[in-house]
Amino acid sequence: MKTNIATALFTAMTALGFAQDAPSFPIERKIAAQAPVRASFGYVRMGIADSDAVHQFETLPGVGLGYRWALADGALDVSANYTRELKTGDTENYFYTAPKVSYLHYLTAADNQSFYAGLGLSWTGIKKADAANNFDGIAPSASIGYEMNRHQTVRTFAQLDVYQPTMAVSASNVSFSNLPGPLAEVSVGLGF
Repeated sequence: MKTNIATALFTAMTALGFAQDAPSFPIERKIAAQAPVRASFGYVRMGIADSDAVHQFETLPGVGLGYRWALADGALDVSANYTRELKTGDTENYFYTAPKVSYLHYLTAADNQSFYAGLGLSWTGIKKADAANNFDGIAPSASIGYEMNRHQTVRTFAQLDVYQPTMAVSASNVSFSNLPGPLAEVSVGLGF
């Protein structure tokens, strides 16, 4: 009897093992629920900027808030940034961009990490201690960066922005020939 049962089991296992279509048995599978990937995100960023890259070198710490709306192969980025030197005595240097609107194009939009580049416009204000090149007006900008963890809930990015004050609405001693030089800002951001 034992040999008959063993032979029957061995025959069944052999037949099932070499079968073209394996039988389907009802097996309960539990799949962990994953949070949906959000393509658009808000962010906070911190950076270091040079408030006049041509005439003198001075680095200023800064902070910014923004939101990126996802598009097909890019994003529409709206942000506000403020960069200020610590006040010493009567001197105070700062610049701000509020709002800054940019279009960013991702080179590999479907990947988890991607380089991007973009162009934008911002309302920019510059105040320098010497008051020779104070500026309020429009500044076009160019951005390049690298965004990481694009398919995760928390994202990070590193970005270089270059602004050129162009159209002054309010300025002291600013003409087309002596506009403030380009502004450069390097920042890292955390998106959520």
